[in-house]
Parts: sequence; C-alpha cells; structure tokens
Amino acid sequence: MAFGGQDVFSSITAQINAGDHIGLVGPNGAGKTTLLRLLINQLQPIDGHVAVLPALTIGYLPQNPEYPKNQTVFNEVYSGLGEIKRVESEMNRLEKEIREADEAHNVDLVEKSGMKYAEYADLYQSLGGAATEARIAALLDGLGVPKSLWHSRMDSLSGGERNMVGLAKILVGDHDLLLLDEPGNHLDFSGLEWLENFLRKSPKAFIIVSHSRYTLDRVCTSIWELMRCKMELFTGNYSDYRHEKLTRELAQGSAYKRAQKDIARLNFNIQRLKAWSSVYGNAKLARTAKQFERRVEELEKVDKPQGDGKAVRFRFLAQPPRGHIALEVKNYHKQFPGRPVLIEDASFLVTQGERVALVGDNGTGKSTLVKEVIEKGRWEDEVLRVGKSVNIGYYSQLGENLEPMNTITDEIVRLTGLQYGNATDLLHRFLFTRDDLEKQVRVLSGGEKARLQLAALVTSEATMLLLDEPTNHLDIASREAVEDALEEYPGTLIIVSHDRYFLDKLADRIFHFSPPEVIEYDGNFSEYWDKRKIALVASGQKLHQGMFGRMVSPDKIESKDTPAIKIKKIKFNPQRFAELEAEIKRLEDIRPQVEEEFKTLNAKGKIARAAKRSERLEKLDHQLEGLYEEWLVLGEKKKKW
Repeated sequence: MAFGGQDVFSSITAQINAGDHIGLVGPNGAGKTTLLRLLINQLQPIDGHVAVLPALTIGYLPQNPEYPKNQTVFNEVYSGLGEIKRVESEMNRLEKEIREADEAHNVDLVEKSGMKYAEYADLYQSLGGAATEARIAALLDGLGVPKSLWHSRMDSLSGGERNMVGLAKILVGDHDLLLLDEPGNHLDFSGLEWLENFLRKSPKAFIIVSHSRYTLDRVCTSIWELMRCKMELFTGNYSDYRHEKLTRELAQGSAYKRAQKDIARLNFNIQRLKAWSSVYGNAKLARTAKQFERRVEELEKVDKPQGDGKAVRFRFLAQPPRGHIALEVKNYHKQFPGRPVLIEDASFLVTQGERVALVGDNGTGKSTLVKEVIEKGRWEDEVLRVGKSVNIGYYSQLGENLEPMNTITDEIVRLTGLQYGNATDLLHRFLFTRDDLEKQVRVLSGGEKARLQLAALVTSEATMLLLDEPTNHLDIASREAVEDALEEYPGTLIIVSHDRYFLDKLADRIFHFSPPEVIEYDGNFSEYWDKRKIALVASGQKLHQGMFGRMVSPDKIESKDTPAIKIKKIKFNPQRFAELEAEIKRLEDIRPQVEEEFKTLNAKGKIARAAKRSERLEKLDHQLEGLYEEWLVLGEKKKKW
C-alpha cells in the first residue's frame, strides 16, 4: 500500500484463523489503521490481495466513529445486532400482514403468513433474541456507560461517551472477526478490565490496535508488528513479543558486529592480495582476492539492528530535591456551582522525591486538583502548600497551556527562553522535521502537542513534575522513552494517568479519587487495584458503583475464619482454578522485572526507591504464597471433582 508515491508497507503476508487474538503494534504512522481499512475493503491495495471467506462478517471499530444524530444510545447499540434485528424486522412486517389479512378475512394469507411468522419466531429464539435487551444492558453497564445516558441522543454525548457506545455496538453483534482500533480510549480502569475479560474469553477472532501494553498482555496470543514498511509476526502476548524482539535484536547486533569485523579483515587482505598479485603476476592470488570480495558482498547483506525506529530519547534536567515537603494538601474542598461536592476535606502529604499517581473515573477531580496546585500552590498557602525550593513543571492533558496561533518554534522559545538555534535543535531531538518548524500549534496532532510539551519540560529544571495524562497520543516506543526518562528523574512526580503499565513502573503511592473522598494506597497500581477489588466485593458493590460511593477498606473486612480455613471450605470451581493459574503466571512474570529494577536502582545508589522495590518484592512473595496454597488445595479437590 502507498499514498502519494510513499510506501506504507510492501510485500506483507499474514493469515487470520478462527479464534486468533492478534495485537497490531508499531509506531504512529506505520499503517496500522490503513491495514484494518484494507481488511474491510475501505481501501484497495496497490499490489496483492485480501482474501476473505464467503459470508464472513467483520465488525470494525474506528478510532472516531460517526453516528446518526437523532439515534438514542440504546437504539444505536441495538442496531449492531445484525441478524437478530433483521429477523425482528421481518416478524414485525408479518405481524402487520397477518393483522391486515385478518381484517380482510383472507384466511389463506393469514395461515401462510402465520407459518412464516412461526419460522422466524423459532429463529429469533435460537439467536437469543429474547435476551437482547439484557445483553445490551450488560455491555453498557460493563463498559461504564451510566444508565442516565442510555436513552439520550447520540449527539448529546461527549466524544469519549460516543466511543464507548460504538464499542458496545461492535461487541453485541454476531461477528466472526472484530477489528478494534484503540478500543480502550476513554474507558476507565473498570471498563478496561471488563473489556479485557470479555476479549480474553471470546471465541471470536480479533485484531486489536492498542497503545496499552497491559491490555495487549492480557488479551493477545500473537503480535503483528508493522515497522519500516514491513510486518513481522510473533507468537505470544506483548511481553513475549518484547522479549523475542530484544533477543532477535541482540543476536542481530552480534551478527552485525562479527560481519563488520570480518569485512574489515577481508578488505585488508584483499588489498594485500591485489598488491602481491600485481607485483608477482600471480593469478592465483588475484582469484583469491575475488573470492574474498564475494564474501564481503555476502557479509554486507547482514543488516544493522534498527531498534524501534524513530522514538524520542531524552533526559529531564533537574537538581536533586532539597527540603522535606514537596506538596502538602490540607482540608482541600472543591465543589462547582449546582453540582455535588467533588472533593471534601482532602488532606495528604507528598514528600520530596516521592512518586504518586492520582487515579479514578473521568470527572472525579484529578485534573482539577492539579490545575489548582499550578494556579494557587505556594509555600504560604494553607490549603495547597508547595515546598519552598520546589520548581514546578506541568504537562497539560489538553495542551491548554500552549498558544494555538504560535508556530512550533516560537512556542518552544516562549516556553523555554532558548535562543532560536538551540530551540530548533531541541525540536529536532523530539522528532520535529524542518518542515514542521513553521506549523502553528493549533494544527498539531495530539502526539505532536505531547512531544512539544515534553520538549519544554526537559529544559525546565523542574524539581516537581505534575503530569496530566503524559502518554496519551504517544506510540509505545515513545511511551517507553518517557518511562525511561522519568525513571532517571531525581525529583518528585505527581502523575494522572490511565496507562496501567506506566503507573506500575513509576508510582509507589496511589491516591484514588472517589467523590467526595480521596483514598490513599501504598504500593503500585496493580497492588492498589487488587486491594480495591477485594474491598468492593466485600462491600457487595460492582466496580463502577464503587467508584462513586464509599469504599470499605480491606483491613476492615471482618472474617471469622483464617485464610487457610476459608480455602479448605471452598468447593472446586473450574473458573476460580483457571483464574488462580492466570494470576500466578501474571505475578511470576512481574517478579523478575521488579527484582531487576531493585538491583538496578541499588547499583545506582538510589536507596529510597530501591527500598520501595524491595517492599514490593516481599508483597509479591506473600501474594504468591497465598495463591499457591489455594491452588494446591483446589488442585487436590479437582482430582475428586
């Protein structure tokens, strides 16, 4: 496929089999969306072909789907039912036909239409038509679409809400193959987990484009990587793919180094043999030189490893923090006119060098608090006290701190104070080309605005970074570059993010915004999420309901039995047994990563952060011990089951 003479990809070959769960990854602009559009015949390839089985039904979710303005949410999802909708429409037509024939006393037509109606009624039943409304309700509820919106018009919804409705419409249909382009956009943590569980258990084949490495790990059994106009296929989930890719790159790097050494040695011998052949008139030496030249030609075909292609590489310039307080919040209260209290009397302390994450549903006050810290935070402020020596750097989710009419170059000069030449050098480091420099900020994509803000932050020498969704719009390679830079950053981090992989790597404390409360958890995101689910189950709430109500703290859950006695009382449950095995595998995969992080931080002398990783290792071992115990007990009961 090519656009305007520029290849998007060439000579790619792949096959999708029934039940395949495929993750499609690659840098922004690699052609992931283009490939999906080729599969549904929206685009035609310049060369080659797409072969589709006859009668195969494909459900496609684009990143920004369009909907009829007057349609209600429930009816829009219902329109995705396909065959059930067709059968129901035919039944309605026959009902009208029977009624009119009866009024005309046309007995033959009543009987004939009645027989057809009975056939369609049987088909409707076999397709599960009677449970249609319940299925739609379950999907909307699972994805986190509030019931208050179910009968609202589509044009009254936000972009994020419309995307969730589009996802429900695709999932409710009886498709053989699903093509999902960033389906997790705008979903909260509960909605993402629900979607992941749905896809993981689905017998349908699907291709999912996602920048969420956590999602790709949970739902995919193979990865297709698009990069530099080529596609490579990998077996396993995202972590398996990264491990295999790194192994291949290391092997390729070794092969390339050996080839370069051999080329240098052979070229030296070729020159010497040619000289001797000329001096002594020895044809044999000349033939040997020719053989060496052919060998060099073969060795020159060994490619240099390319890594992940173009990705941002940078470090944050910052002095080590001084003092104790980074941010102290005391009795913070927030309420917008005519609305319920958003945050009530929140109090917490973030010390210098800490890494905390603010999580919770959209609209629960995370960005509001961050913005008020930027606007009002001072050492003298009794509610939002910022440390005396703290210099704040801010990354805005929507880029509202950028001047839309400025060119990129003028904007980076305004934000950093750099001279023109140094400013353009900085922009080049963040992958802006010479042609980009005169673009106005208002025409930039989300990814370009993200890179522009990051470029400004790099030179700010901020000792505390407030980052509101810093990885939105970035591809996976750029997300990993941001993670690497923040890993090395010595200052304080306060992060608002929905990227669970990102949070697991960087955050040591979690503040959960659950209006009107802010609830604190020690540990990374996975530990917080596990504790929260336990608390919600114990309080008899669903995940989405729990987000807007008070939560029961896990340490307040009363039980008359010890964990060991409780396990022994449990009857064998195949679903629980499978969940245990999956959770054990997940934690066993995480543990070596945490151990490696601990060793690296310890070696670099970052004792405080290394201690946090050590605590996490202990928690992981404790969790695994409990899981192993339950797994062994259920394993014994499985034999008798």
